[in-house]
Amino acid sequence: MTKRLLVLGSPVGHSLSPQIHEAAIRDLGLDATYEAMEVDASGMARVAREIRRGAFLGANITMPHKALAAELADELDPSAIAVDAVNTWVVQEGGIVGHSTDADGVAHAWAKGK
Repeated sequence: MTKRLLVLGSPVGHSLSPQIHEAAIRDLGLDATYEAMEVDASGMARVAREIRRGAFLGANITMPHKALAAELADELDPSAIAVDAVNTWVVQEGGIVGHSTDADGVAHAWAKGK
């Protein structure tokens, strides 16, 4: 069964994430897809329920739903606690774990720019 991954936000149609991640998925030979899904707050809650039921493997979250994604997660990684926001939902036993890669990404970009 093909595993489905998502990027969630509003708007999200402009995102290059599906093309980037689909290329990586194909290159790795994985049985998965990566899709953009435009959602409002109620849509975020619906997708969280669907993830818990196994409909999706996980998701990336973009604006304006990063704070809401933290609220909807069952557990928060220290990276998400530090910024009170989530940009990645990872499915683990027991539910959705919210992570944030934003601070590390900014720090890495800042270090490269010096």
